[in-house]
Amino acid sequence: YNETPYYLNDSELAKKSVVDDIYNLLSFINKDEFWKAQIEQIYVTAENKFVLIPKVGMQEIMFGDATHIEGKFKKLELFYKSGINRVGWEKYSTLDIQYKGQIIGIGPEEAIVPLVADTNQTVGNINNGQTDTIN
Repeated sequence: YNETPYYLNDSELAKKSVVDDIYNLLSFINKDEFWKAQIEQIYVTAENKFVLIPKVGMQEIMFGDATHIEGKFKKLELFYKSGINRVGWEKYSTLDIQYKGQIIGIGPEEAIVPLVADTNQTVGNINNGQTDTIN
């Protein structure tokens, strides 16, 4: 036993937090058979944000931080079930799901923003098939 108390410094706390986030993210994925079959790799950026690489398709999924895990996966599932069939798997190289109420699909030349306003909407009501282009 060491009588001197040990305190975590800021960088050690940050590392512990990232490990907790990874654990929470992996726990969610492993509890769901669909996501367990879909997600192949997870990267952690220097800013402690997550990038998911699916087994199907050539997209990177910008997940962001580990908050609202279930909601982010619900948005992505909705997009997989409704949006991707309209535009095709090759349309986007990056899907950004880290922002509330939207999925940002980024193609090789421009960003197209399908506005997903509410994940509780029925699939048929989302955007009425419309997209906005960012220049």
